[in-house]
Amino acid sequence: MDLRERVERLERENQRLKRLGLAGLLAAAAVAATGYAAADKGTTEARQFVVVDEKGKPRATLGMRGDEVALILTDKDGKRLATLRTGDDARGHLLLTDAASTAAVEVGVFKRGPAMNFIGHDSKTRMILSGGGPAPNLGLYHDTGRPAFLLNGEGLKVYDTDGMNVIFGLH
Repeated sequence: MDLRERVERLERENQRLKRLGLAGLLAAAAVAATGYAAADKGTTEARQFVVVDEKGKPRATLGMRGDEVALILTDKDGKRLATLRTGDDARGHLLLTDAASTAAVEVGVFKRGPAMNFIGHDSKTRMILSGGGPAPNLGLYHDTGRPAFLLNGEGLKVYDTDGMNVIFGLH
């Protein structure tokens, strides 16, 4: 499977996980809105809300952990599929994973700017796209985790599978 096919497969998985995350977020919002509407004129406050399925298993959790707020969506076996959070390192951060928690798409607005990371089924980075700093960056990576293609403010760098730079400095 070549790099293009892998990126296309990751994009398809990303779309599926986004739909699942959106469905969970809407379900959590509906539950929260229902609870809020039930309160006459007051405010409902809690450190954590847990949405459970018909078997009583937690499927969505909205809560605080220190200064961080997070919404966590899980599958029927309790494995994390989506996490939306805030914290010191990120102004907003979304992590979408497969049920094995190996492949993932990570999107965030960090101190250095926005970034998106694609992580393969082997838990190795496959692609990074970032907009922070003086120039945007795009990195594609081999199965080994070594860079294959880097495009940034310094130009274009292409590497072979051994990590040897075969092209550098094209602007």
